[in-house]
Amino acid sequence: MEILQSLIWLVISFGISTMIITMCYVILLKSLVFLKILTYEKRPFRGKDGAIIMLFSVILFLFMVVKNRQDIFPYLS
Repeated sequence: MEILQSLIWLVISFGISTMIITMCYVILLKSLVFLKILTYEKRPFRGKDGAIIMLFSVILFLFMVVKNRQDIFPYLS
């Protein structure tokens, strides 16, 4: 049962980290375009948005797991 709770926590936290990073990325791009710093034609990472979002969300997810590892995996200690 503890393993199931840990897996559920991992899935939920990965979803939350992906959502946070996606919102930050979209807000950053939209604000740069709105401020005329970037144009859609000169955007540096066209076609790689999903990879960038997943990279940063995995980093945030791993940070969350390392920070809360005693709560997630109480049976390991």
